[in-house]
Amino acid sequence: EDPGAPDAGGGAAGDADAAAPASQSAALADIRRRNLRLPLPPLNRGLGAVNRQPVELAKLPVAAPADCRLALAGSEVVFGPDRPVRLQPADRNDGTRQWNVEQVTANSLTRAPVFGAFRLKDQALVFEWASGAAPALSADALRYCLLEVQADGERELCSLNEPAAAAAAAVDLKKSNSRTDLDLPLADSLLPQLRFDLVPQGFPQHTLDQSAGLGLGESVLVRFTPSPESGLAADEDYVELEVQFQADKGRLALAVQPFVHRKEIDPVSGAILPARRPFTTGEVARSFAEHKQSRTALQNKLNQVRQQKSQAEADLRRHESAASSRTVPTSATAAAQAELLQQILQKRVLDAETAAEALQAGVAQTVANDVLMTEARKLYQQLEQSSSIGYRVSIEVAGRRVDILDATTTREAAQATPAKPLTLD
Repeated sequence: EDPGAPDAGGGAAGDADAAAPASQSAALADIRRRNLRLPLPPLNRGLGAVNRQPVELAKLPVAAPADCRLALAGSEVVFGPDRPVRLQPADRNDGTRQWNVEQVTANSLTRAPVFGAFRLKDQALVFEWASGAAPALSADALRYCLLEVQADGERELCSLNEPAAAAAAAVDLKKSNSRTDLDLPLADSLLPQLRFDLVPQGFPQHTLDQSAGLGLGESVLVRFTPSPESGLAADEDYVELEVQFQADKGRLALAVQPFVHRKEIDPVSGAILPARRPFTTGEVARSFAEHKQSRTALQNKLNQVRQQKSQAEADLRRHESAASSRTVPTSATAAAQAELLQQILQKRVLDAETAAEALQAGVAQTVANDVLMTEARKLYQQLEQSSSIGYRVSIEVAGRRVDILDATTTREAAQATPAKPLTLD
């Protein structure tokens, strides 16, 4: 049967109405109770693997089994546009409704591979992998499709997948770019549809903008807010973690790079300029010695400039005293030379004052940088000791999100009822 279109504007597969209207029939009640999650059983692989064990997905007490319809949505995305999967009706003589899961082939003379079958028997929807499904590496991707179930005039779009569980990634700031490999073997055709959602665990006050989730190669910034007792402005750029979802040599990975915002002193101009640089825990610790060395150099230069300013002021005073005590008129040329010398001395004093102010500001900035790095060191310690980087990986299928990996410390409250073996004749 042709796949039905997913509900327009629907939420992620697995989201059920909080309260079913009274007009809804009982046929889809169990499916809704399972939050529209009907996870397929694991596909056993390897030599001699056995998969012919029917598993009940949900109760489906339809009034007229002949009117029950199943369809797959999103198979063109999951398996590729050239080899989509379809449900082919193959009802049994004993009245059991059956839909074989077949992969469409380009050659009409070639028998379509059958991965498994959905059945409606004894008012239950069951699924069974085909005996030859295990060698087909793509067969297991069936769980990333969505199943549309229509019965008694109603329909629901269901997820066939239960997200794999994984541990949240540790926060490692000892490296400028730490990586956590994700154990998620997927076909290359699925990579463009992947979405990554960051779920920080135990992070101090921060902001995070990831409204649409990340695609491969995209990154998100976690911006931390200084603590009130630090003395730093709440809106001041401070510490950031740049988290990127990436694929490298066929493996998916989570890359984390820490950055610190601080103001630095240009060694040539002396200007104080904002800078954003990657900082590891070791570099944060070493920054205090760097600040002290810079402060000492600036203070020494400040002392020299103050001496130069004192000398320039003394020279100016002597020049002005000599000019005021002169009783014999001077020539116009001599008067002009005296005026020029006075301007030069005044400029020397002004330049020394300007340089001294810049150096004083530089010394004060090294002190402020110590305060910033002290706060950053506390934050780094807290992140490494008490925080972790949780995340979810999902795939966009038929306008819905299908979670395929859940690496959060708090699992979602709505969980699918575990599938149970069922013996069929």
